[in-house]
Amino acid sequence: MSKEIDKKILSIKNFLSKREIDEIMSEIQIIMQKRKYVNFKLKLNKKKLSFTKDRSEFDDCYYLARKQKIWPKIYDSFQHLDCYKKIVIPKVLKLSKKLISKKIRIITKGVRIIEKNDMRSYPIHQEYVGMRSSCFLVFWIALNTISVSEGGLLLSEYIPNTKLPHTLNKKKYPILPEQEKWIENSKEKNFKAGESLIVGRYVPHGTAKKTKGPPRWACLIRVGV
Repeated sequence: MSKEIDKKILSIKNFLSKREIDEIMSEIQIIMQKRKYVNFKLKLNKKKLSFTKDRSEFDDCYYLARKQKIWPKIYDSFQHLDCYKKIVIPKVLKLSKKLISKKIRIITKGVRIIEKNDMRSYPIHQEYVGMRSSCFLVFWIALNTISVSEGGLLLSEYIPNTKLPHTLNKKKYPILPEQEKWIENSKEKNFKAGESLIVGRYVPHGTAKKTKGPPRWACLIRVGV
């Protein structure tokens, strides 16, 4: 089972519904607007945000919050969303138990944001680096539609049967050597809002270049035994 899981790539459309995405993004917006975090005034909506219909107000809030010195603290708080516990985690665990084991656990969880021409994009790598679990999966869930050149994922067409040596780049990220060759032999995966991509630890993948569009939002969850 381990070898099969290690090389797995599974795409699930509508893993999250539009209603569930709106609930998650509403909670994120409320966190960004809390005065204890940010020192700008933005009228809180009494109605629930409909991010999937019109994200303009959300993006305005994000750009203002992003300028604050305390932004790293705001960003870190996203991994503790109530919506994670209520919506995302139960779905991830339910599927993971079918794919791996009933003894599955959450290893890491968080939100990933990429802006146009963002230098935080992650080069191609395998997920085993730094993980103690011998068998695990990565759930990557798009919170908005991601088209070509909007920061989707690069997936290698070649999937090795084992872990490969990694090096550290300037940002101390573990990456596969000879990135250009890996990029040449990878395909860009685009997403519909709510779609989830599940990959095993040996699948080389990274962030595709984002040269257009509003900020890309996604959930990233690692599960293992």
